[in-house]
Amino acid sequence: MIIRATSRAPLSDEEQIHLLLGECESAVEHKDLKRAFAHVSRDYSDEAGFAFETLRLQAIQAFRIEGRYDILLEDTAILVSGETAEVKTRASVSLISDGDAGEVFSGPLTIALRREKSTRWVVLPTKQWKVVSISGLPAALEE
Repeated sequence: MIIRATSRAPLSDEEQIHLLLGECESAVEHKDLKRAFAHVSRDYSDEAGFAFETLRLQAIQAFRIEGRYDILLEDTAILVSGETAEVKTRASVSLISDGDAGEVFSGPLTIALRREKSTRWVVLPTKQWKVVSISGLPAALEE
């Protein structure tokens, strides 16, 4: 018996990053902390002085708020330079509770990414894009 492996063309860096952004949006909208932070580097740090753990604690607080989040990223531009990338986008975040939507944040964000070593299916070494910094976070996060 001959087994033929089917393969598809590998995704470009830009396609991988678009998938990462979509996965992060979905994770936040579903308040799935583990899934959201699977895409954040342990080396995360930003202009507000947040590190990985501070950002995680802020997310835990935000996820405890009643309602669901709706996120929209628009005018997204991705610039890849080797093992790093920068995403410039306009983000709109709303909290929907009891049928009413309230704006949490709307404005430009710059997301810095780095390709980091990881494993796939527990044993296969690979590299994946991780968020290392976000500038332009809403003031509520910076308090």
